[in-house]
Order: sequence, then structure tokens, then C-alpha cells
Amino acid sequence: MVYLTALFLLTTSLNTQDYGLVSSENASYDGQDLILSGHVVIDHILGKMQARKALLKRQEKTNFPFNQIELDQEVLILLKEHGRITADRAEFDLQKYQGVLSSNQEKNVTYQDMIYDKREKLIPFTIEGRSLELKLLSKEEKSREYLVDSICAKQNVAISYANVFFLTAVKATYNQLDLINQWKGCISAYGQDSNNNCCLTHEQDIVHARQIDINLIDSYLQLFYAKGVLQSFLLPKSEKSALCFSTDSLNWNDLEKKLLFKGPTQIEEQDLGIIRTQDELTIKNCIINNKVVFQTLDAKGHTLMTYKDLQGHNHRIESHGRLYIDQNKLQAWIESPQDQDGNIQNQLHYETESLNVFSDSAQLDYININQHVKPSSIVLKEHVRLLSKDPNKPAQLAIADKMSYSLDTHSIILSAHPGKKVLFWDALQELKISAPEVHITTDCLTQEKVIKGIGRVQFAFSKEEQTQFNQYFPQLASHE
Repeated sequence: MVYLTALFLLTTSLNTQDYGLVSSENASYDGQDLILSGHVVIDHILGKMQARKALLKRQEKTNFPFNQIELDQEVLILLKEHGRITADRAEFDLQKYQGVLSSNQEKNVTYQDMIYDKREKLIPFTIEGRSLELKLLSKEEKSREYLVDSICAKQNVAISYANVFFLTAVKATYNQLDLINQWKGCISAYGQDSNNNCCLTHEQDIVHARQIDINLIDSYLQLFYAKGVLQSFLLPKSEKSALCFSTDSLNWNDLEKKLLFKGPTQIEEQDLGIIRTQDELTIKNCIINNKVVFQTLDAKGHTLMTYKDLQGHNHRIESHGRLYIDQNKLQAWIESPQDQDGNIQNQLHYETESLNVFSDSAQLDYININQHVKPSSIVLKEHVRLLSKDPNKPAQLAIADKMSYSLDTHSIILSAHPGKKVLFWDALQELKISAPEVHITTDCLTQEKVIKGIGRVQFAFSKEEQTQFNQYFPQLASHE
């Protein structure tokens, strides 16, 4: 066996001597090009290179004697900064600061590396594709040491991050350094078009998106125009459940176990119902028995939530302020937006199959039945307006400071602050009630509504009460 070792002397501006080691089983050199075959090993300024064949082209006025390198068959590159690349073929042009690695039709080019996240934890990641294009960067001016600035993977792209996130895409870029040669660590994956998106899998989660960015150091992902199914952000249940969603933008923070949806968003889950928002929605998780489970949901801006009660009846809440759900406390709070003076801008709207209710805020209580969370009651507060919904039946209207509604019995309790009165009007019975409380229940035998005033009750409105009532319901002024 023929074994060749060549040492090439380099002279730098500091007049120091550096050496590059090249070895192979067979070699030929014509003073310009070096052709190697067999077990080729090149100790290069970019890293250690191995291949079955190699062609090194020498040019003058370059930092390394060979600024063009071609590697063929079983290519392995161990980069100085600990990255590892495997390919079938590689071509480097140091004058242009670039390299191209390709594969045959059976396997991908693979780049493997590890990076420290902000917890100083070493996180592995892999980028694969039919070809990888490398852009190189000198570590220091006039230095002959090179670093990988960025990588572009094309065709059949596959990405693994932290051994839990897996992506497929048409194209992906990895930006390793920023403008001042600091670690940046960002991967961007792209789909071909809206019909051929990237695909992200994580445990039982499957998400499709037009573009997916991964911040390796901060451990979060950003997905654009995404839709999919999530199961890792829900309470453990006796039967499998899923959260289906679509959104303009999803920020997935793996360290904080938080999802932030921005822009028009819809999520749907059998217990939560359907929630639509135009602004932003945040889902946070917590750790219970070493499992990551859903903890809170926080929607801001114009939000619609529809859900079913235990009897299967539909309910709808529209808010222009904030909707907050706490799964541990089994409660939700809905708030209306206020101006600088504390005045309510848009009241929330609560709707059932028979009622329309407007108020400044609300609290929704849930019950947990066999690991399924269902709404049980709702309390609406401040400037409450109640309107019966059926246009074919005479109206029932009321104003109050508070309304408590049981979703099980469909009973309603209207109450007023001390010294004030609930005002209730029933058009069918031509009934007016002014009282501290008004209870509306259903007779168990006849299924008829029973209306009862509590406390000091008057069956007529005073002049001031009638004026107040007409202000809340101006459509009634013509009847008076």
C-alpha cells in the first residue's frame, strides 16, 4: 500500500508557520492539482475531512495552498466548531467562501451539531437534505480559520431538534452567526406553497405551516400560517382528546411550556368548545405528576367562545376585552375593555338558545366529570341587560347589577346593589317588577317559567325607573 503525507508551509502576515496535513493511499501531484484516492484524510482549516477520493486545486495568493477542494464518496467532515457533515460529494471554494454538499438518490446529506441553550444545556439538532450549501466566514480578519456562517438545505429536508421536534420541508436555512460573529442559532424551514407546507411533529402533535423558525438558543419555535392538532397541551383524560387550531402566527416556547397565537386564530376542543380571536391567545402548561398539562388560556381583544352545557345546549360569549380560563380553578373570567377614564367601551355579550345578556364582566364556573370539564354556571356583573331571544314570543327584558344563571336548572337570579332595584318587564303578562331581586325558575310539572320578586317588591316602575328602563331598551319607549 502506498501512503502519502504532505506538509504545506504557510506564511502569514505575522510570519508564523502553519501546516495542513493531507494523507491518502494513492496520490499524484503536478505542481498545481493534488489527486488523492483511497482513505483520504485532510486536516483542513475548516475541519477534518475524509473521503474515498479528493481533488485539491492550488492557486496563488490564498490562505491555504488549495482553495478549491472536491471530495467524492463516503464524505465525512468534522468541523472545527464541532459540527459533523456526511455526504456523497462535497465541493469547497474558499475564495468565494462557500461549499456545496450533495447526495445520491437514496440518502440525504446530513449536518449534525449541538448548541447550548440559555439554560446552558447542550441541545442536539440535525439538518438533512438532498443538498447543503454552506457559506463560510473568517473567524478573524486575515486569519486562515473558517467558520460555517450559514447552511441552506434543499429537497426532502428533514430537521430534528432536541430529539422531540421533527420537521419536514422543501427548504431550510440555518444561520449560525450574526454580524459580529456571535452565536445566533436559528433555523428557518419553508414549504413550497400553501398546498405543500412544512410539517412539524412533537409527541402526538402534528402541525402544518407555511414557514417554521426555530430559535435554538432560546428554545422556541415560530410557525406562520399554521394549522394542526395538539394533544400535549391538554389534561390527561380517560379517552384521547385533541385541540385543533388554525392561526396566522404561533410562537411555541418549549422552555416555558407556552403557546402564543397571534392574528386571526381558532382553536377547538371538546371541553373548551370553539374559541376565535382576532388579536392574541396564550395557552400555558404546568407540570403535574411529571406530565405537561394545560393550565391557563388567555385571549385578548375581540374573542368569540361557543360551547355546549351538560344537556348539549349551545352557549356563546363575545368579548372585546379579555377572556381568561384557569383549568386548575375550574373558572373563566371575561372582562370588557375600558378607556382611560375607566368607562366600558364594548360590553361582553352572552347568548343562549333563549337569552341575550350584556354586562361589563362575567365569571364562568366549570365542573370536572370523569376528567371532562364542562361549564356549570355563569355570573354576569355590572350594567346587566337581559333580553329574551325568541322573536315569535313576547319579550322579557330586565336590567340589574348582577345575574346568576345555572346551566343545569336554567334558573336565573337577578340582583341589584344595596339601595337599588332590579327592573323586570314581561310583555306577555304585561308584568312589571321592581325589586332587590328577581328569580326566574322553571316549574318541574308544567315546565312553565315562574317569575318571583324578592324583598320589597313593586309591580310598577316609578317615573325615574321608567326613564332608566327606556334608556336601556329604547325600543320600548313607543309602548309607554
